[in-house]
Amino acid sequence: MGFRLLRLHGYQVSADVLKGYLKEDDGGLSSLSIDSHEGVCVLLDLFMCSQFAFPWEYEIMEKAATLSETQLHISLLKDGPHLRINNLKTEVS
Repeated sequence: MGFRLLRLHGYQVSADVLKGYLKEDDGGLSSLSIDSHEGVCVLLDLFMCSQFAFPWEYEIMEKAATLSETQLHISLLKDGPHLRINNLKTEVS
């Protein structure tokens, strides 16, 4: 969320901070549980911040958008009780 807020206010924060979430191994999106409120919130933040890309960051931001969007769709299909906390299901939809 910090990344997104800084970008909204015009700061040129490096997209390299997102690379940790985009790894294919244990430290990436696979480590986020779509069965928890916190995991879905992180995925939602990742998707939202991927929408604030500079032209030279297209590849990393597109990957962030695609991977997080896929996981969010799966989360909606599972429709777990954690999505009802703070109207999270509506926000993800």
